[in-house]
Amino acid sequence: MGITLTAITNVSLPPNHGKAYYVAILEKLKSLNLSTTYINHNGKECISHSPWHYYKELVWLESKNREEEVGIVFENPTWYEPILYPEVGYIMTGHRYNFLFDAAFYQRTRPNIEKVVKALGGTEVIWLGDVAPLYKYEELAYDAETSYEEIKDLMLKELGPPITQHAELDQNNEHHYFLDKFEA
Repeated sequence: MGITLTAITNVSLPPNHGKAYYVAILEKLKSLNLSTTYINHNGKECISHSPWHYYKELVWLESKNREEEVGIVFENPTWYEPILYPEVGYIMTGHRYNFLFDAAFYQRTRPNIEKVVKALGGTEVIWLGDVAPLYKYEELAYDAETSYEEIKDLMLKELGPPITQHAELDQNNEHHYFLDKFEA
């Protein structure tokens, strides 16, 4: 089993969000026209025909000791699935974490993630994988009870300053993380 590439972002659900908000975001995401082509396990190029839609995410909240609907998942036919929580955005991908270190992959993937994040109203991401020590911060985002800024501050305190240029990434250094800021 490989390590999945994810990203957390400074996007969050606004107060009093509702169906009109979800529909507006869904339309923005649909208008991005991201590729729906993927390579299956046999190496064959395929096209996904799944429609864009959203659904409410159930999350176990430790602080309340119960499960609640706190997030919105925008499921779609692309490789990028945004999930919005009250104080952080989370983007799942179908890619492996080690792909991030490949310059060609990054140059193909980054524009798509940037489009998704900007459509959601964000300006940056922190690239993560479910590998030590990064999984801790991924879990903080996915538990929906910690804000993006709190996670970012904790990473700075525990791991030091982030890498901010792709060329500086070193896959042999497991204690650094990549903060990717997008132009306004």
